[in-house]
Amino acid sequence: DRFGRVVWYHQYDSGITEGGVDAEMTGAGDVLIGGSIASGQAAKAVAADGTPVWVGPVQPGYFEDGYDHHSTTLLSDNTIMSLEASVRDGIRGDRIVRRNRAGDLLWSWDGWDHWERTTSTTSWTHCNAVEQAGGLIWLSERNSSDIWKINAATGAVIWSLGAGGN
Repeated sequence: DRFGRVVWYHQYDSGITEGGVDAEMTGAGDVLIGGSIASGQAAKAVAADGTPVWVGPVQPGYFEDGYDHHSTTLLSDNTIMSLEASVRDGIRGDRIVRRNRAGDLLWSWDGWDHWERTTSTTSWTHCNAVEQAGGLIWLSERNSSDIWKINAATGAVIWSLGAGGN
């Protein structure tokens, strides 16, 4: 509430997360909880009484392909967009995915297809946030300190803002 007292909370079974968990109220009055949920747990939407109204795919390990992290959001068409680890040859990059509530993949955009890897670190890109507004996707990429503007229909990068941007 406005005084800082807890009026509602949700505790995962394990009580652990891997890092930045993302939560937002949906138009239906439930809370979508995603982001860096612990391995073996799943992103989900819960009603005010804690009852799950949607449960996403179970999280693989933190450095495994398909691990959702940092950003999970409900779009206006009732699909869910999130950031996912995209692992190639032991190096972790990022991809944006959009799924329906059944968990089916509807659309994806993989950083490996758009960026040239410039480091040997095992966590190469480390995107922290993704948002969609109309036909545009905005992506924040921590390791290069860039913001990317992406066409949501085609996946084409329109421009980037940052040290290596245009």
